[in-house]
Amino acid sequence: MQAFYSQKLEEGLSPRSVILIHAVLHQALENAVKWGLVPRNVTKLVSLPHVGRYDAQILTTDQSALSATLALHIKSVLDIVVDDSARTIRAVQITTGKRLMYQHSLHPQN
Repeated sequence: MQAFYSQKLEEGLSPRSVILIHAVLHQALENAVKWGLVPRNVTKLVSLPHVGRYDAQILTTDQSALSATLALHIKSVLDIVVDDSARTIRAVQITTGKRLMYQHSLHPQN
């Protein structure tokens, strides 16, 4: 199990993702022990990766003002779109930076 977790970290998974994988495997093996399928839960023997502390970045006054201005511009663009489904699609495209080549998959008929 330790080698598996190390491999996942080397492949680029975040420590948090590895911990989530561990949680699923741990619970599955706990059930297997309870049902008599395996003698012990080997996930209890591993060391989990450390998840670093997240330091949120606070916007400056200028960044905050720019964000508010941008939000008003986005709202004015979306106000032009009358159809509710198209409005939702445009909102996703604008706010997530969805590329034009993927727009077709967002269309309600697809």
